[in-house]
Parts: sequence; structure tokens; C-alpha cells
Amino acid sequence: MDILFLGTGAAEGFPNPFCECPSCRAARREKGSALRGNSALLINGDLLIDVGPSVLANATRFGVSLAAVHTVLLTHPHPDHLYAPSFRARRYVAKTRLPLLHIYGAAPTMRKLTGGLKALQHRRTTLQQIAHLYRLRFHTVRPFQSWRRRQYRITTFLANHQNDRFVPLLFGIAERHTHLLYACDTMLLPEETWKALRRHRFDAIILDEATGFQDQQVNIDHLNMENFLAHHRRFTTERILKPGGLFFANHLAHFGNPAHRELTRYLRRHNIRVAYDGLRVRL
Repeated sequence: MDILFLGTGAAEGFPNPFCECPSCRAARREKGSALRGNSALLINGDLLIDVGPSVLANATRFGVSLAAVHTVLLTHPHPDHLYAPSFRARRYVAKTRLPLLHIYGAAPTMRKLTGGLKALQHRRTTLQQIAHLYRLRFHTVRPFQSWRRRQYRITTFLANHQNDRFVPLLFGIAERHTHLLYACDTMLLPEETWKALRRHRFDAIILDEATGFQDQQVNIDHLNMENFLAHHRRFTTERILKPGGLFFANHLAHFGNPAHRELTRYLRRHNIRVAYDGLRVRL
């Protein structure tokens, strides 16, 4: 399984263009791996998790074609993870026959997507016409559901991220004997999620570490460093992460986190990697 991080930052990016905090200034000096767009992951060039505003630009930046993508998984409807105009690019392809794109998300997420797509068209355009125009097929899924899509076995888990407003999802993706968990935009995982996760053994886990060294009470929708490391210990001791498996910090915000080099030095002692835009890993 080949994974490419097409974005590793929080909603405002890292650095925040309007911020002069020490972390943002350091990221501008470092450039390269320190510059982060909206979090997204591309698997084997044909499965994409989340489509935020910077995903298409990052694909261009890293010389990646998205023409082969046949599956999109949406974690939740926040605009840094779901930006409906990104799908509009599929309308303007003249020489490439694109595959039918299957999109999966919870009911509130799919309502946000279809509403956003309809807003881009004439007000009388039906959803069926939009699906035909953009070559899309919509699928509503629930937490703790599993299905097969081509060579993948995909499983959903419940995240902890404004659950009173929508149903946030984590995704497990299995291809043959390789298993990956994508777990961004979550606070402390619910016990029902831990129970479901214990049935799996992952070769790699990508986990939200948005708020860094901030007190957890400042932002109750993401993991800070203390709780991120506690989750890492639990994933390891309960053998949800396979021995020798890879663990990545992702969805990094400029508030609470240092820039890439310093954060990498800190997490290296815990055997944790810091994801960065353009990082490609073979599992």
C-alpha cells in the first residue's frame, strides 16, 4: 500500500497566513516540510480521504494525477475536509475518461456535499443531473460499518468531534494483508470505538494531534499532546498497532505545536513520525 499525504495541517493551514506567532514564523523560515495544507491522504493513487480547499493545489504541487481516483472517503463536513467546488474540476475534462467516482460519508456529510454541488449549478438542476455531470455516485454510511470497494475493505469507526452536530468518522482501510487507520479530527475516542478497534491490527495509524501543547480545555474537539501520547500508548499496549507498526502525528495546527523540525525532534523519542505534505510511505 502506497500512501501520500496530500495535506497535514488544520483548517487555517500551517503557518496561518494572518499569524505572526513563533510557530508560524519558524515554519516560514523552514519552508519545505513545515508548510502544511488541509489534511488529506491519497492511497495507491486511487483512493482519497477528504477533499479540502488545498487538495487540488497540493496534487499539482507534488506532481500527482488524481485521474485514477475512484473512491473518496469523507470524515466529516467541516470545510477544510469537504470543499464541494473541488469536484467541479471533473466537469472540465475533455480528453481523459474518468472513472465513476464513489463518495462515502455519514448522512450529515453527504447532505453538505450534495447541497454544495447543487449550489454550483442552476437552481433547478437535480441531484441526479449533477451526479451524471460530475460522474459521481453517493453512498451514505454509518459508524462501525464495513464494505468492500474494489481491492479495499473499508471500515468506519466513530470519532469524537462535535458529535451533536454530525457523525464524524474514522476509516480503516485494508488491502490484502496491509491495514491502515486514518483517525483525524477527534478528541478522546469513545469506548465503543476502542472496543471495535481491538478487533483489528494496523500496520500504520495516522492520528490527530492538532492542539499540541495547549491545555485540552482550550479546544475540546481535537487531541492535545498529552492525550495524543496517551492514545499512542493505548494503541501500542493493546496491540491495535502491530509491533513495529508506524504511527504518525497529523492534522497539525500552528497554535500549540512548534514547527516541523522541533516537533519531529520531540516525537522521535516516542517512536512517532510527524507527517508532512508530500510525505510518501510504502506500507
